[in-house]
Amino acid sequence: MHDQRSDPGSGRILYLDGWRALAIGGVIIDHFGTSRGINLGRFGVELFFVLSGRLMAQILFVEHSELKPFYYRRFSRVWPTMATLILALMLLSWLMHEPLIDRADVISALTYTYNYASLAHRTAMIDHLWSLCVEEHTYLFLGMLALVARRFPRCLWPVLLTVIFANVIDGAVSTFRLNQDYYVAFWRTDVRMARF
Repeated sequence: MHDQRSDPGSGRILYLDGWRALAIGGVIIDHFGTSRGINLGRFGVELFFVLSGRLMAQILFVEHSELKPFYYRRFSRVWPTMATLILALMLLSWLMHEPLIDRADVISALTYTYNYASLAHRTAMIDHLWSLCVEEHTYLFLGMLALVARRFPRCLWPVLLTVIFANVIDGAVSTFRLNQDYYVAFWRTDVRMARF
């Protein structure tokens, strides 16, 4: 009998689609509606990070995917769309004679460094790219961690727990000791990677 929780042909776990829908709903409500008591946009982004981390762990640590195709798939799914967005914004800037993005924005977006560049200079048109930068940086880190784990299996948990602990401490120091606001403290990969 077929298990309704997964699609055996694709390896997809169907009930995670419901969690993805909740994450999407939270982000949409936050951007286009109102929510009281809980920031549904942040909830949605955090849920996306957790789901993405679960998927990456499955691919890298359970299925032992090779790193070259893993990185190629991550890059080919995201970068062309982001490049199209940046080109469209550059074209709109030119047509409207109004600078919607500048050279630094283009470079930081196309190199997945906007979440750090935004600490000095934020641009509303591409502010949403911070979470994509965190995700792409985390893919790089998880791939390297998978490589270490394959060669030195006993090192996986100590390294992983150390990095998570360092991310949490970094976020706590940034927030409570340095009094940095959410956008400065929690848009950085060195703080947010713990969510994966």
